[in-house]
Amino acid sequence: MFDLIQEGRVVKRRLFLRRARVTILLLIIPVLLFFNTGSHPFFNYILAFAGLFIFFIEFQRPRKTFRTSNASRFDWFLMSMTNLFIFGGIIVTGGAKSVLLVLLLVPLITFTVEFGLQIGVWHLIAQGIFLILTITLTGPYTILTWLHPVILFLVSSFVLFTFRIEIKGEARITNKIARILTEDELTGLYNRRFLKTKIKGEIKKQAPFVLIIMDLNYFKHYNDRWGHAQGDQLLIQIGRIIKASVAETDKPVRYSGDEFIVFCPGTYPEKVAQIVAEINQRLSETYFPGEECFPDHKLTFSFGSVRYPDEATNYDSLLETADRALYQNKRNR
Repeated sequence: MFDLIQEGRVVKRRLFLRRARVTILLLIIPVLLFFNTGSHPFFNYILAFAGLFIFFIEFQRPRKTFRTSNASRFDWFLMSMTNLFIFGGIIVTGGAKSVLLVLLLVPLITFTVEFGLQIGVWHLIAQGIFLILTITLTGPYTILTWLHPVILFLVSSFVLFTFRIEIKGEARITNKIARILTEDELTGLYNRRFLKTKIKGEIKKQAPFVLIIMDLNYFKHYNDRWGHAQGDQLLIQIGRIIKASVAETDKPVRYSGDEFIVFCPGTYPEKVAQIVAEINQRLSETYFPGEECFPDHKLTFSFGSVRYPDEATNYDSLLETADRALYQNKRNR
């Protein structure tokens, strides 16, 4: 769900930036004709055609291409075309003295917001090189010739620095929201919402995986004996053990109450046995406060597993099959 919300925000932001950028580019065309120095009129027609071409390809793009903030090869081509159009407009309207000099901020701002800080840095470098060349070619070398380009470059650098702060702040907020939506508040493991999204995503990709379900035996008895606060501390301790027992590619989940699930990519039976053995070993080596109330005075788990697609092919049937295996294991104890 959070991924869909993020995707919607990216699409909305990129569509807005596209409209803003194209509107500005279209307004530049009559300005080019009005402020033209008259030295290269044919160059103006080329620029006008380039502006219309950018407008055309921007609005021919399907909406699905805006779902990610990663710049594709086409995006790089579009960024190059936009910058060359603005560079050309500045050259034909006076170079370093051009009234369009401030428009160098347009691609810097819009593409940085659209694709991130790294793209902004490349635009700032390109802008600096262009300004140096423009000053060199414009002449004469007076204070006024240097003043406007230098001020513009400083403003661009400040804008980029401000974006850096904002992007980092937004990333922190986004990560915090993602943690709230996908992590279990008590144990820090993944939660049920994450598991459902993960399973459905893997099924859509037809990627094989295993679910290992585990349930703490006689947990209700422990809660009744020591209270829910102590029971929560026990679950936190168990969550740490499960997380330490699985690989980085595996996803440990607190499914509900005292029930946990480990999502494992691949369908290797030996991997299931390895994880179960590792968890059992860690449980046997760990002292849990109050575990004397359990049978044999020791905390134990019951386990079950299910393989996709061998044993079940959708979310509900996977969990039903895993539950049956779990309770079969409980009955055999």
